[in-house]
Amino acid sequence: MKGVKYSICGNILLIVKVEPLIISNEIELLNFAIKNCEIDNSIEGVVFISEKNSQIEYRFFNSDGSEEILCGNSLFAIGEIFCSNQNTLTLTRCGILAKISVVSDNIVLQIEYSLKNLYLNETTFDVGTPHIVMQVSNIYDINWATFNNHKELNITLFSIINGMAVARTFERGVNKETFACGTGAISIFINSNKKELGIQQVEYLKSQCSYQMNSLEFTEKEIRLNMSILKKNIILL
Repeated sequence: MKGVKYSICGNILLIVKVEPLIISNEIELLNFAIKNCEIDNSIEGVVFISEKNSQIEYRFFNSDGSEEILCGNSLFAIGEIFCSNQNTLTLTRCGILAKISVVSDNIVLQIEYSLKNLYLNETTFDVGTPHIVMQVSNIYDINWATFNNHKELNITLFSIINGMAVARTFERGVNKETFACGTGAISIFINSNKKELGIQQVEYLKSQCSYQMNSLEFTEKEIRLNMSILKKNIILL
């Protein structure tokens, strides 16, 4: 197996295309992920993908070897690699449906969650990986040590500045603050809707990369979020 390294809004991921039989071999994938993250400690996660007829089989491992259901930024990278302006890729993972497409200069992600599994509590959302989301008064001055009691979760903090959310995320499995987090942005959009904050844009402080919410819809059983980032924020390294 060989991977290709990408920066997605400053989040460094190794994207590895594998044959369908390999995608289910957890031990082989895990060993590959850990080995490559040890060789190159800039890699924050490894994405394994297998494509057939516009359907994506997908697995994601953090740099410590733990597996997450989804990594939001990796979905945008998949769109950059596999999508043209004519096609849409569909990915289903543990009850979460994601559709990825390219529209002009944007990578667009439409993602659907079951309301039954989304809300863990008032401030914590399982969007393929669990995030506790908190609005803070000063996003520029954060002492991550004060959040040690939430180490089993991703911690996403934001302040509203000039009408948008300026955000920071400390990611479990990487055990550090990353430059950007796609599922962190998703969690902020959902939290904003729940609390009627009116946030349409999330910009990560460290990368100054923005995620744009295009729409957010509720049905009786599901929530459907459409969001995008600019293609220029996905860089082949």
